Amino acid sequence: NALIIDKPISLASQPSHLHYENNVVSYVKKYFEDNNINSNVHVVNRLDYQTSGLMLISKNGFTHHELTKEKIIERKYYCIVEGLLEEKEGTIIKGIKREREGSIRRIAADDGALSITHYKVVCEKDNRSLIDVKLDTGRTHQIRVHFSFLGYPLVGDKLYGNEDDRLYLHCYSLSYVDPYNGDKKR
Repeated sequence: NALIIDKPISLASQPSHLHYENNVVSYVKKYFEDNNINSNVHVVNRLDYQTSGLMLISKNGFTHHELTKEKIIERKYYCIVEGLLEEKEGTIIKGIKREREGSIRRIAADDGALSITHYKVVCEKDNRSLIDVKLDTGRTHQIRVHFSFLGYPLVGDKLYGNEDDRLYLHCYSLSYVDPYNGDKKR
């Protein structure tokens, strides 16, 4: 009832006017058609265009609905940020909302939707830090907004920091509770 894929950078998760055919949904639909799988494509955890890593896709509406509930999916990421964090481990609890109506940018704000990000510095080099991140919530741009808010924007984040050759954000672990039998899947 679910499928986990490994999305490369520079691939949209869903169709848009810029990425009508070159996107995860279109490729999974084609895979289903080629393999005579009679299922719809429901993206459970969308990754930004420049973010790589694991995505969960359900094959029907019920599974999608159950998997989108808070605390059902556990996601872990690696990211590289500019600077050396003073606190090497912690939790960021800060609301996130749109910068203004119609804007793609988000901001950290007390009146925003509750957002919880756990982090731990893995290593530091050349005034950059590799961070292991676990999300309790899944807001749009959550990791990018939270670390920018702390003053440590992600390397390559042209929206919240400085442009580089790529955005250094990768979802390396994804697990969920199967809504049909309660088993934890990885």
